[in-house]
Amino acid sequence: MNVNTMKWLGGGFAFMILVSTFLIANDEWQPVVAWWTATALLLPTVLLALRSPFLTFRVVCFTAFFTQFATVPGFFLVVGYSEMSQAEWLNFSINDVLPIDIKLAAFLLLLALIFKAASHIQILPNRSTVVSNGPSSSKESVSVGASKRAGMYTMLIAVLIIGITPVNIWMFQNGISIVGVEPPALPYRLSGILHYLTRYIVPLTLGYLFYKTRHGLLPTLLLLAYGLLIGLTSISRSALVLILLPVLALAWTEKRRVVMFVASAGLLLGYALISRARDFVYFVSNGTSGAITGDGIFEVIGQLLEDSWIWEFRFLLDTFTAILNRIEGFENLVRSSLYDPNAIEGGALGFILRIVWRPLAEIDLDSHHIEWQGNILPEGFVNGGALLSNMLIASNANLLWIGAAAMVSGVILISLESSVHIVARKYRLSVGIKSFLLILMSIIFFIEGGGSVTFVLPLIALLALSWLPQLSMRPPTSNRGRNIATG
Repeated sequence: MNVNTMKWLGGGFAFMILVSTFLIANDEWQPVVAWWTATALLLPTVLLALRSPFLTFRVVCFTAFFTQFATVPGFFLVVGYSEMSQAEWLNFSINDVLPIDIKLAAFLLLLALIFKAASHIQILPNRSTVVSNGPSSSKESVSVGASKRAGMYTMLIAVLIIGITPVNIWMFQNGISIVGVEPPALPYRLSGILHYLTRYIVPLTLGYLFYKTRHGLLPTLLLLAYGLLIGLTSISRSALVLILLPVLALAWTEKRRVVMFVASAGLLLGYALISRARDFVYFVSNGTSGAITGDGIFEVIGQLLEDSWIWEFRFLLDTFTAILNRIEGFENLVRSSLYDPNAIEGGALGFILRIVWRPLAEIDLDSHHIEWQGNILPEGFVNGGALLSNMLIASNANLLWIGAAAMVSGVILISLESSVHIVARKYRLSVGIKSFLLILMSIIFFIEGGGSVTFVLPLIALLALSWLPQLSMRPPTSNRGRNIATG
């Protein structure tokens, strides 16, 4: 165990002792016991992950540990029982925490064994055979933007944002690509084309262009501004997160503290603004959601700026908790522990299949929401958990499903890691871009609970690139061979 790890562990335990002492002094025993229980059960998997050569496994373990570390005490202190809609939640106590954490720890330990077996059969290429164009230092390995062309990529980001912004504004005014709302029927499937263009193609393009910059404040602010715009014009918090994920991943990898602070603060503010904007945009009629967009996005922005709530800044803590719960907070795990998979068509197997590819096990949303939160949402809206929630729900039918979830997740993540390593070697990608791809894809896999289109389609593309012969980007040479004299 290296010195940095010891420092983090020591600092973490010191923080826990300090906070626990304060809570105990205020007679708050439940969050303290739950917090230490979760930490004790999940910390061994984090220590195992530190020794693993698989970056995908480390990302999953660290994300699982951090979300629970940050949200377990908050579940008892902040969320409160008043927000629980099911009668069973009123009786939820510290005794119910242990089974949840044991299942979670078992899942991660089984995942560790699967990755360990993969390392023995040499799933990954040997380190000596992986070609790297960048230095090995984590901070310098992704400094592709050190080239003279880095400024050009920042300009391209600005040009793309300027070009796509009027499209986003027009889409909002016409009710296109707004979460939970049926889009208007336009010719040539224009609604669908614009949705996939602005929600997937443009963010991926911006992420690539950002990687080619110096990863400084200017391109970060450009992406943050566009993330706020697309988040507000689609009333989608995940759209903002998708734009900022490359920034956060690179800032974390390169230890760029200023960029991390700016992007994180922007994410908190944007998440809160988009959540508040829903109050000004959405309406529900006859069980179906709709949106009032005729006055345009600037009218909504004006209403937000006039709202005194946004200037109180008390929302920041609530927003931080909401983001962690959206990733996979302890509240999600509590809901999952009370979920009866047999009440849903497809049962436990369906939730395992959804880790692979969601269309393999479509679920009735009304039945799902009754199990998840005790009520029915308007048509177009979906609530649910992430990867760990799918595993826990399946385990409620039989504990053996924990092993199935670990096996499926392990195969998918190992396939991702192997394909990225092969593509990096084949196309001579730097260590930085390889790490960036693995971190970004692993986080998406974790948050989306597995088989969403955002994860599956890029994975298929990576697998195809790893299997197919190398695609040459060079023009053919005119000298195809040596001429043989005939005379």
